[in-house]
Amino acid sequence: MYWRSFLFAGSLLVSASTPLLALDADPYCVREPTVDCLLDMVASAIGDLRPGYRTDAVLSDYGRALALTGREEEALAIAERIKTERSRNQVLKTLAAQQPGKGVASSEKPLLDESITAERRVVDYAMMAEAAFRKEKGDDARAFLDQALAAAAEVEAETKAPHGHYRLASALEMAGDHDAAEEAARAILDPSNSAITLIELATRRAKDGRKDEAHALMAEAADLREALPEDKRYLTLSRAAEFRIKEGETERALTLARSATSDQVRESVLGGLVQTAARAGNWALARGLAEEAGAMDVLASVYGYCASSFVARGNDGPNTCLDEAHVLLDGLIRDAGEKTGRDRFMLDDAIVAVAVAESLSDNPEAVEKLIAALPDVRSRQHAHHMIINAQTGRDNTLALLMALNLETPEAKLEALARMSRFLAADANR
Repeated sequence: MYWRSFLFAGSLLVSASTPLLALDADPYCVREPTVDCLLDMVASAIGDLRPGYRTDAVLSDYGRALALTGREEEALAIAERIKTERSRNQVLKTLAAQQPGKGVASSEKPLLDESITAERRVVDYAMMAEAAFRKEKGDDARAFLDQALAAAAEVEAETKAPHGHYRLASALEMAGDHDAAEEAARAILDPSNSAITLIELATRRAKDGRKDEAHALMAEAADLREALPEDKRYLTLSRAAEFRIKEGETERALTLARSATSDQVRESVLGGLVQTAARAGNWALARGLAEEAGAMDVLASVYGYCASSFVARGNDGPNTCLDEAHVLLDGLIRDAGEKTGRDRFMLDDAIVAVAVAESLSDNPEAVEKLIAALPDVRSRQHAHHMIINAQTGRDNTLALLMALNLETPEAKLEALARMSRFLAADANR
């Protein structure tokens, strides 16, 4: 492949002229990347890293990859180097997920350490339960859910009030504990988050054919929404309208979206429905919504995601989504002018989405042209990271070559650590 040959030559020049911290790029690993050789490459570079947010992100990906490959002591040592709680918890959660029997209550050395607040443990254990349910590991999921409920009980003992969270309600719903899931949703203190959680439960009930329960939950969420100040209704309006689109109730969805008195909120809700309509297969509605909301960049992104999905599924025939994305993008880029803020962000998101689709379609010239349309180094670097993520597990050699050709040593190391985590997760499924 032309693109791979070009990148391979570039990677040799990069590794010969600009060392990546202390990174040793093993040519055998470049030809046939594996989790082990990627971990070795990262390990060779992390010793001299200075503390900081980006360092913690690298260490978190590296530590999670170690945990997924059964290297528990090394993963724990990496977790101890991480300064930010969120990044450290990601490693500890991955370790705990590999060993459901070990937790805060049962382990001599808790994997979710005792410095983590009970509120945080509720969320972390609930997320582990959700992941285990998705993998159809019911016993593991139940063990994690029990830990989440135990942590919730700690919070309740301290606050003297029921404790709820979106993730806890979700895990309980997946466990079939529907009444408890509703209680967890209602116990959420923020009425907007409580309403959104009730809508999520309604969405799942409707999908399972339990329409009466779904509509009762939607009515309850609507009561919460109407009690909110106008400027706090955006997310609840958006989620409620999405529910109606999924149920085929287009007019009710549009009535909800247009009920916002603020132009900005109304356009944001309508723009948010573009992807929902497209996923439902109603592309005419998606285009109409984008035109009404002035969100053609959102529609271009959706076409880009559709094009990537088309390629990833191995479909034959013309990729009409990719063609439509380019028609939209050509005009948007031509008229970009001095776009700033959210408008520029949405346009860049569309460009990246289509660039990923073109990379999966093995069209390097189109990728280079799209990336050149991005305004700065940071956005171009983000595009490369997204392409590397998409190619990891599909064409690992190409992904690694692209990582080695990133513009800064820090970016290269971030990409390699993330690749190692993705490949370790794939092997662990």
